Amino acid sequence: MYTFTSICLTTRAYQMRTIASHCRHCISYTKHRHTSIARIKQRHCTWRSSSFSYSHSNFLLRKYIPLAGLLLFVADDNSLHPFQTTCDPFAIENESKKYFDEVYEITNMVGFGAFGIVMQCVHKETGSVYAVKMIQDVDDVTFEESALLSVRENGGHPHILEYLTSYRHNGFHYLITEFIQGDSLISYLSSHGSLREGEAIQLAQQLVSVLEYLHSNHIIHRDVKPENIMVQNFSKMRDTDGNERLLCVPSLKLIDFGSAVVSCLDERSSVKRVPTSGTRTYWSPEALRGGEISPAMDIWSLGCTLYILLCGRHPFDLHGCLKEEEIIERILLSDSIEYPDHLWQCVSDELKTLVSGLLEKDPQKRWKLEQVRNASIFQK
Repeated sequence: MYTFTSICLTTRAYQMRTIASHCRHCISYTKHRHTSIARIKQRHCTWRSSSFSYSHSNFLLRKYIPLAGLLLFVADDNSLHPFQTTCDPFAIENESKKYFDEVYEITNMVGFGAFGIVMQCVHKETGSVYAVKMIQDVDDVTFEESALLSVRENGGHPHILEYLTSYRHNGFHYLITEFIQGDSLISYLSSHGSLREGEAIQLAQQLVSVLEYLHSNHIIHRDVKPENIMVQNFSKMRDTDGNERLLCVPSLKLIDFGSAVVSCLDERSSVKRVPTSGTRTYWSPEALRGGEISPAMDIWSLGCTLYILLCGRHPFDLHGCLKEEEIIERILLSDSIEYPDHLWQCVSDELKTLVSGLLEKDPQKRWKLEQVRNASIFQK
């Protein structure tokens, strides 16, 4: 018999509810402001761990099952014998035949995604800090690891998340990457509002460099958006009006390759087999219609991202109140992109032209990265 406890992400906390309870044990997870505490309760006794290391516990967390929009922890009633000696469920074996907990120690929770969980870990010998992404071992994991490995084997890129190694065991996959100390671009926008034109151009240039690198190495990211762009630090710079503003400097990092595909592509080629994950409100019209995926999809997503950087709104949800399906309907049915005066009055016509070229519905007419890089707005 099993106990299932679900975790639903809300604005400030993780709300919990028991889906089914057919045994004496209840496993729950709560997210506190400064620490993560996992509790396993059996009758009146409670065991806690702030490091997610279950090596010395008398209880065994049998399985972790990530599902879309939901995370389930499953406790096997037969495994919770109070005198049983168990192994760490995070002890995942990689190519070197070492276990995860022999090399790393989990120190903190970073966040949840629709298909996995990200934690901070420390290398026991060097003290170096890394991130570990835990995902159920399905096809989409292979896509992500292939993309990150391809980036590493091709020399890497200063604005792309660095991949180190992976561990696989018992149907689960652990990806070890650099730990980025910073905020997402969406967090920056939430704190400071839309960017000035000069700031947006500098960020766009970095993203164009990233996409040129990926596409030249036959990688399509498929999930370019402000939430997947991290900025490690900020510096102050005076803008064209002489005002001092916070400016993102060249520490931008593109993360989350869970939707990426690797294939022998040029910019006009396409691939049919793709992961099921991704944020559809940033997908191009041809991708939403189920067409073949090409690098032009990333260019469309770049256009959506640049639009948001400049005015703080999604190009197909200007009031921020539409549901996903409504946004998708607008992407498919709209004839042109709107540029409301109250949002775009401070943006030059050149930059509007660039955004329009990126958001061209016809993938054959959509601007190519070379056109974007050589645009007059980037030459000033």
